[in-house]
Amino acid sequence: MRKGLVLPGLLAVVIALAPTAGAAPGTINVNGERFDDPSGCVDVAQVSGNLEIHNDTSGPVTVFTHHGCAGDVTGVVPEGSVNTFFGASISA
Repeated sequence: MRKGLVLPGLLAVVIALAPTAGAAPGTINVNGERFDDPSGCVDVAQVSGNLEIHNDTSGPVTVFTHHGCAGDVTGVVPEGSVNTFFGASISA
């Protein structure tokens, strides 16, 4: 009888502790344009090019070559860092 109660209880704990998707608190500046509390994928350039990224959020920013966070990952900017990568979109 105990086995039937352990699995649902364990599943409830795992769900409660799972991280939730949401905005990264803070700001990202890309080539002088400010993005407050970014969430998910953000297109930051009309065409792919060099992006100077100031990451003042609580997590890393991933840079992609194409819009919609498609294509290759060209770099990752850790929290509190500044770096330049080629791309058109970012994910925070």
